[in-house]
Amino acid sequence: MVELSVIIPVYNEEDNLPRLWPELRSVLEEMAVSFEVIFVDDGSRDHSAEIIRALREADGRVRLVRLKANAGETAATDAGFKAARGQRVLTMDADLQNDPHDIPPLVQRLEQWDAAIGWRVSRGEGDSIVRRVSSRIANATRNWLSHESIRDSGCTFRAFRRECLRGLVLYRGFHRFIPTLLRMRGYRVVEVPVRNRPRGFGRSKYGVLNRVFSHYEPYKGPIEAGRKGVLVSNSDGETAAYALWNLEERGVMFVGAGEKTYQGMIIGENSRSDDLDVNPMKAKQLTNVRASGKDEAVRLTPPIRMTLERSLAWVQDDELVEVTPKSIRLRKAILDPNERKRAERAREAMSA
Repeated sequence: MVELSVIIPVYNEEDNLPRLWPELRSVLEEMAVSFEVIFVDDGSRDHSAEIIRALREADGRVRLVRLKANAGETAATDAGFKAARGQRVLTMDADLQNDPHDIPPLVQRLEQWDAAIGWRVSRGEGDSIVRRVSSRIANATRNWLSHESIRDSGCTFRAFRRECLRGLVLYRGFHRFIPTLLRMRGYRVVEVPVRNRPRGFGRSKYGVLNRVFSHYEPYKGPIEAGRKGVLVSNSDGETAAYALWNLEERGVMFVGAGEKTYQGMIIGENSRSDDLDVNPMKAKQLTNVRASGKDEAVRLTPPIRMTLERSLAWVQDDELVEVTPKSIRLRKAILDPNERKRAERAREAMSA
């Protein structure tokens, strides 16, 4: 099992790669975790791909993903997300400005948070005045548009729990909005101070305008919400670890093992757009060959705990937020699944 996937978009970095890999490998080996490093070649025109192939032949933990043409950092990052196999995923640049020694504190914060976002507190150490000014303009513009307070949305030195990336759709330039997209979906995001070293070789591929604007188009109406469907409990009882372990493939869980649930209660977000009734109490079926004492230990991903503010912004018209002295729970307005289906058919008939 791969514990950590490191994704590194690469575009014409032939001089930096031979220096990056030894330092990165040393840090990852000291962490004593199983890891893979995925270099995503974004249509490089130099010898970057050949260098990565040589690294891969020397070390099986190195992987290469190649894009046919230069598609941009968002596309390269998304390709890396799709190829990653680790329980934790980290992204960083290949230009030597991200210090690999900042990886352990970023990953460590995932014990309490869903995503840890790098914040370059000393930009003057590694960037020119032009880059610092363009970054401030870009951060201010993005925060104004998204009503956020991310101090360094342009820093791509980030660590994520794997479940955060399920169903994440990234359009051109959206890699800078990943922290905001995750918060919109109810995930907990923390900013972590990281170092910013001088660029090793080559030059930056980004200027002022392409940090903020992609292009102009006529107004097409409000942006649709990006929320998916929900996972709804179909019965009453206490959740079972084995059932939740199987449901993790369906989406992101809001409950942990041994928690009381009831019919109609929302226990997670589906990775697809439709709602799904599920049984979170289903236990593993035992046979004469496999006794309970020989079962493998189930390792669950920590559930997402929705705050009241996030819950109120997240629920849809047919859902309710239930607040008790001990918990905040989400539920369908109509608890019985058969009655919900009849109500949905009645709404469809009236709108026809």
